[in-house]
Amino acid sequence: MRTLGIDPGREGGIALVAPDAYEALPLRYEGDRVCLNTLAALVSEWRPDQVWIEVPQSRPGAASSEMAGRTGGISYGLMLGYFWARGIPVHEVAAGRWKRAAGVTSDKTTSVAEAARRFPNVALILPRRYH
Repeated sequence: MRTLGIDPGREGGIALVAPDAYEALPLRYEGDRVCLNTLAALVSEWRPDQVWIEVPQSRPGAASSEMAGRTGGISYGLMLGYFWARGIPVHEVAAGRWKRAAGVTSDKTTSVAEAARRFPNVALILPRRYH
């Protein structure tokens, strides 16, 4: 099974987990929308059987929460439509749900550490604020 995982936010990423390959890349945006041409090229190359996509959520109290929610929501919708049109099954998951299942906290560094443990040969993309 070739599974694509997506964090649809502006600072999100896309990853392939398959028996023969592991890949991870940042999502490419054009303005306030995900670049569908880049997404289509990756899907053609990676040939996923299914997609798991994180449901975007605004963070209450964040200064840019409204705009980030709008940007993430638009890109989320574009990606859902793209995968549905291609006939690729899509599973939507809340961040808290997959994080609990993976045994990580809301702190992004715990997610990165767990991914490094599970996929030691993948060049992980650290959260941009750590670069």
